Parts: sequence; C-alpha cells; structure tokens
Amino acid sequence: MAHFSSFLRIAALSNTQQINFANISRDTGVPVTSVRAWFEILQDSFLGFLLEPWHGPKRKAVGTAKMYFFDIGVANFLSGVHSLRRDSSEYGIAFEHFIAMELRAWCSYRRIKEHLRYWRTREGLEVDFLVGTDLAVEVKASSRIHSADLRGLRALKDEALFKKRIVVCMEEQSRCTDDGIFILPWQQFLTELWQE
Repeated sequence: MAHFSSFLRIAALSNTQQINFANISRDTGVPVTSVRAWFEILQDSFLGFLLEPWHGPKRKAVGTAKMYFFDIGVANFLSGVHSLRRDSSEYGIAFEHFIAMELRAWCSYRRIKEHLRYWRTREGLEVDFLVGTDLAVEVKASSRIHSADLRGLRALKDEALFKKRIVVCMEEQSRCTDDGIFILPWQQFLTELWQE
C-alpha cells in the first residue's frame, strides 16, 4: 500500500505533464508494468484520464500521453500543494487543468466524436488542446500574451488547417493577431464555447 500512496503522489505531481512510466517506476520502486496498470486503474475508476498526442504530417511529434486528474483540488492535495500564488507554476497548471476539464465536458455534452488531444514536437513546440481539426487551444495564465506564446499555434498551422486557433488567457480584452489567432479572456472563451 505504501508503494501505491507514493505512486499517487508522483502521479499528482505529474498532473498536466507527459507521463514517463520508467521515471515513475524508478521514483516509486515499482515495476513499470505495475505503474502502467495503476494509471489504467485511475482511468477505469474515472479518477483521471490520459490526453493522447496528435500527430501531424510534417513535424515529428512526441508519442507520450499527458495525465489529468479528475479534479485539480485532489491533485493538489495529493501533491502537497496547499495554496496557489497567482505568479506560480502551480497556478498555471491549475488554470490549464480547469480549461482541460471544460473542454472535456463540452466534447462530452455536445457528443463531439473527435478526441481531445494535444500536440508537442520533439523540438518543444506545443499546443495544449486540439479537438479534431476544428479547434486548437493554447492556455496561458498570463495577463499579457506575447509573440513567443504563439509559437506552437503558428507552427501547428503548417501541420493542418485548424478552423480556430485560440489562446485562452487572463487578458482583459479579446483581440486577433494578423495571422488569425484569437486571444481571448478565459471568461469569454467559456461563454463562446458553450454557446456553440
């Protein structure tokens, strides 16, 4: 049981991150096969889900899934996070997790057949969430989005034609870049998402 408790803590620390079964095995002292089985248990019991990567036709993408717990409060408790400072990495993780759960619920309620996925290249370009080839969403817990924050969405445009490319953030006003990326305050994003 101590091994499973250790696994839960490390799994919670891996929330929103790519899962490396070998590293978790090494950190917990549990065989890789057991670690994989325990992640399957988390999924089967609806305590978490794996977000699989999307593979475009041009750039070589990573093949490792990301893990999301069903609730950020549970993940924070298991990982020992007791408060979230606005400028902390934990806050950014919580914000991404919040948007992940909203997108997952939206896909389910709207009966959208495409799977929710993410995209990351071997060079480190990343887009947090993709729904089919309709919607690409990057999440930034920032009150000001800069050009560097758009690198993943711009690179993704070379891979496939996504109907909408959006950055969900803490900016107060929505805007659109010259190349068609919408930068939306999170409240506006959720309102427009659920109105579709």
